[in-house]
Amino acid sequence: MKRINKIAWISLCAMVCLLITGTDLFAAEEAGGWREKYDLVLKWVNFIILASLIIKFARTPLKDFLKGQREKLAADIRKKEKEKDTAAAEVEEIKTALNEGEARFQDLKDRIVEQGKKRKEQAVEEAKEQSRLMLVETQKRVENQILKAKKRLKAELVDAAVELALQRLPKEITSEDNQKFLGLFLSDTHAQSTT
Repeated sequence: MKRINKIAWISLCAMVCLLITGTDLFAAEEAGGWREKYDLVLKWVNFIILASLIIKFARTPLKDFLKGQREKLAADIRKKEKEKDTAAAEVEEIKTALNEGEARFQDLKDRIVEQGKKRKEQAVEEAKEQSRLMLVETQKRVENQILKAKKRLKAELVDAAVELALQRLPKEITSEDNQKFLGLFLSDTHAQSTT
């Protein structure tokens, strides 16, 4: 198969050369000027020889080079696809972690708000208890002050009554009344000492 392709290729090149050079030969009326045609034919012959050599010797290395480049590109593409898949997986993990982080943040926020409410309620209860205790203490102080004021008032009233009595009694009590009070006092004292 390769040999048939080679023969077909060489035949095709030879025909093309004859056609190109033959048109000039048929158009010439003089026999002179053969050097131009000779140069043109040699150019084509050299081209065919060069092309044949390149095809013969460079085809396999060129194929190998292109095949190697294709395999290298395929390996690079596979590597990039793996990296892309890895990156996509990492992005998904990050999204999942972010969602979990947001859920944890929301949970933490809810707990903090709940603790804040409990502390607020506790502070209100403590304030109520403290105000109740302060009210009770104030009430006791007021009652103590009232008792002290009553005692002071009683003492002042007693002092005023005694003073008034000391001022009025000497004028109104006679010596008979004095003797009578003295007797009553002695009898009460005697009765108390005997019992």
